[in-house]
Amino acid sequence: MKIILPGTLIIVLALLVATSSSAQNVFMAAQGNVIEMAPTGSQSTFASDLGTPSQLAFNSAGNLFVLTTDGNVDEFTPNGQQSTFTSGLSSPQAMAFDNSGNLYVSQATVTLLKSQPMEARAPLHSA
Repeated sequence: MKIILPGTLIIVLALLVATSSSAQNVFMAAQGNVIEMAPTGSQSTFASDLGTPSQLAFNSAGNLFVLTTDGNVDEFTPNGQQSTFTSGLSSPQAMAFDNSGNLYVSQATVTLLKSQPMEARAPLHSA
């Protein structure tokens, strides 16, 4: 049995998995969809037609953020409402939230960006 801690990102059998901090459901990204799995084992499609999700993360409010390889970060409320958090990223690789709720995204060019909803992004580090 594997234990997944809330907010932890892991890759299992090429599936991207994240857990919600407010519920015990597990979210998995596969083939352009985000699948929600309840502790009972029941599954449902939480979001679809997302392109190629590369990262999943939850913020402290329980919203799910999906980073796609086409340079978008989509935000989903717990009830499934979708909005574009930011777009136009260049080869995004990973994302994470800090304790203040700021989202950081790394890019293939070794640039770390602090991103806020649909606002300009400023590089924090670039190699």
